[in-house]
Amino acid sequence: MECGIQLGHGMRGYAQTLIKEWGGGTVILGPRNFRSKSGDPCDALIDFSRRIKKEGAKTLIDPQLFVPGDPHQNLAKFRHCSLCNGDLSKNYAKVVDELCTVNAKASSTALILPASTVDKIDRKWNDLQKKLIERALSKAVDIPVFSTVALSADVLRDGKSVAHIVEAVEEWDSVGIYLVVEHPHDDYLSNDTLWLLNYMSLVAGLKLVGKCVYVGYASHQQLNLVLAKCDALFSGSFLNMRHFQSDTFKRADDDSPSRHARWYYAPHLLSEFRTVTLDVAYTLDEDNPEENLLSILRPPAKGGQYADILFKGAMPSGTAYDDKASFLHYLDSLHWQCGLFSKDAYQASFDAYAQYLQTASKVIEALREKGIYDRNRSYLACLDASESAIRAFDKSMGLQMKMEWGRI
Repeated sequence: MECGIQLGHGMRGYAQTLIKEWGGGTVILGPRNFRSKSGDPCDALIDFSRRIKKEGAKTLIDPQLFVPGDPHQNLAKFRHCSLCNGDLSKNYAKVVDELCTVNAKASSTALILPASTVDKIDRKWNDLQKKLIERALSKAVDIPVFSTVALSADVLRDGKSVAHIVEAVEEWDSVGIYLVVEHPHDDYLSNDTLWLLNYMSLVAGLKLVGKCVYVGYASHQQLNLVLAKCDALFSGSFLNMRHFQSDTFKRADDDSPSRHARWYYAPHLLSEFRTVTLDVAYTLDEDNPEENLLSILRPPAKGGQYADILFKGAMPSGTAYDDKASFLHYLDSLHWQCGLFSKDAYQASFDAYAQYLQTASKVIEALREKGIYDRNRSYLACLDASESAIRAFDKSMGLQMKMEWGRI
């Protein structure tokens, strides 16, 4: 499973750094995060796509028409959005034609078709998807076509809807699916076992009917999709690039960056900690050197280069660890983890991931007892749900995945 970059606010330099570090990779560009003081903002998107491709990247463009009737002010400046005019079902041909033109100019690796976020899977939804695909293929595009499947959290909690999606997609002529799903209760990390299980089952079902599956706006919790043979996860810096919310793409009165804490991701614990929480570990280490709590939080040797400064012997919050280092570290760690769990056989991937969860659980619990804990981003609250989901998935689809692993 590949780790790709979901390009968000202020991420262009980060993406370039990581593409060079990784020796390549895939970047999804979002119009919402491209602006122009003069002229067409689409020109800025096209220019960046061309530039980062020269550095070894593959690029895709997410149309981001998840809420076409009330688009974010930055989106509204893009021609494919204005052509939609709030009604994709009526104006789909104009929208697809414009996207084909933009993707050709940007030298995109594949064409992602637009879709609104839906809370019901029905014939109307399926018919529009087919029309979008037919229009794209009629334009004789020379790149693969991906259909967007954008779902509310309630759709994914309904097993029948999951089955209907797979049944419908099997008949589509697009080669891939760009899947984005809202989280229950807008939680960043979900403790909803059914939602997690159905997410895995949907991806596995799409793979089994022969589709390439890219999952957008993902976080480290979606690493479990490696067991569903997901092709790629795409993640970004701020939470709105790791956690799909349709409201992110609606018109906003105030779009200025908000104040935020600085976070450190401990990949071996699947948890994030504020630097001020690391200060607690540092202080406890001074009082009880034999415990060495800060070293427990240190990332594995591979994947820790951007966070090394936190563990050099100084108070973590007083180091030069900044937003850039935080974001680069998170994405670099996720890239490493995607490779870690991607094995040649289903059982090997399952065993590796399950053991990882169990080990993380013991260490997180021990750290919590010492006061090293950040509730909002600790994996402790969702560990049981995550483990239940993968074991239920193994029981329901494990045998089939073992048999089809090499084919899909």
